[in-house]
Amino acid sequence: RGLRELIPGRDTSRPRLSRVSLSPKRVRAGSHRRVRVRFTLSERSRVSMGTEVRISAWTTDEAAAVTAFDKAFNEFDRLDALMSTWKAGSDITRLNDAAGTVAVPVSVEVREVLHASQEVSEWTGGKFDVTFAALSGLWKFDHDIDGHVPDRAEIAPRLPLIDYRALTIDDRAGTASLARAGM
Repeated sequence: RGLRELIPGRDTSRPRLSRVSLSPKRVRAGSHRRVRVRFTLSERSRVSMGTEVRISAWTTDEAAAVTAFDKAFNEFDRLDALMSTWKAGSDITRLNDAAGTVAVPVSVEVREVLHASQEVSEWTGGKFDVTFAALSGLWKFDHDIDGHVPDRAEIAPRLPLIDYRALTIDDRAGTASLARAGM
């Protein structure tokens, strides 16, 4: 299936790359000359990180804008490959899989995000907790959303596994670890 069929409610009659012309603008180029410049709105969208990402730019150089869009989408995909919980081999998946056993090498970007997540966890007194993976599978917030609210009896045994303080980040070694299996 194409990406258009995977995005519910997406207007498939619209092209993925669109251009809207603005009226020509007069720009002074020197002290006596005026030059007409035509700006167009360029947009591109792509599915990345489990959602539709749309980038727009007003430009006089469509080809340069499209090149910049492609670079931005490639960066989204690179970060998704590092941090996705749904992709085998991502730093986060490897960290979760090694919980309670060994520290795993993770990228600088992942360590930065983990540090920021721990800081937010501290600010919120644990109301935001980056170690929520123990609850994954009980709620469905992705394409399988079903509105089911899990019973407290399903949640209770997993709650002790959620503790941002049990996440260790070692910048010198370039690793991160979770203290207990199942986290």
